[in-house]
Amino acid sequence: MARSPRSLCRLKDRHVVQAAINLGCCVLGLVDYFLPIFTCDTFEKCKRIQLDMMVVMSLTPLQSQQIATLLNERNQLSVQYTGEQVAAHRDNYRVRLGQRGEVLACVEVKRVQWYQCEVLHLAVAAAQERRGFGKALLGDAEAAARELGA
Repeated sequence: MARSPRSLCRLKDRHVVQAAINLGCCVLGLVDYFLPIFTCDTFEKCKRIQLDMMVVMSLTPLQSQQIATLLNERNQLSVQYTGEQVAAHRDNYRVRLGQRGEVLACVEVKRVQWYQCEVLHLAVAAAQERRGFGKALLGDAEAAARELGA
């Protein structure tokens, strides 16, 4: 295991921040609109946090379109999603991104009552199946629903 005393991770979600802290990382500071920077005791741990736990709270137009395409390809929908629809409800989506920022998996968490949320259209790209993205996103969706009072 290669050691890198100051491997930096940039993480965007407070659940991810807590997970990183639980794995032994320390907060170094904040950049890019409260984007935390962490230092981890090993490069492998830092990389694992970045790749396995990254959640994006604000989506680019390209990512919104990628989510729409993924949802349309992987689900049998009577009404197709568009990038504009996804962007309009961007706060409802939890996603996993690849190293180049491409969408690998997504799920929508939608509040339907003050006490109730729905988890909609969990989708993982075909090439990314069996890597734990679906399970991780379902956990994120459950945490998001709890935050919303469900």
